Amino acid sequence: MYPNKTWATFPSLQAAIDAGNVAGISAVVFYDKYNYDSTGATLTYSVSQRCTGSILPIEHRFPNFPNGWNGKASSVSTRLSPYAGCNVWMSADEGYEGECGNKWIDKHWDLNQVPYGCDNKASSFEMS
Repeated sequence: MYPNKTWATFPSLQAAIDAGNVAGISAVVFYDKYNYDSTGATLTYSVSQRCTGSILPIEHRFPNFPNGWNGKASSVSTRLSPYAGCNVWMSADEGYEGECGNKWIDKHWDLNQVPYGCDNKASSFEMS
């Protein structure tokens, strides 16, 4: 039921979002820099269908980030166009363990400011 983990490198954030929308719908972007700064590295995930908007059941699970991205994200946004309607719950360890954020969020410009400070800590996440 959960999507396969797929990722690729693109020359720009918009190119990644466009490619994700061809494969399904781009649902979340993780940024290596604060304030959604796409001049640094970005990681975009696509899903096959929009989220329902309710927290349960969890609709998409990613037990780890691709190589080089564990503990790298500094900001995150699910507010893409078209909007997939997802929120993310990040965990500090692979396999959804470890406190990091400890809440559902749709976007945050500085992951250091979410509960338990999630900046450069997230290693897995769920979307709903």
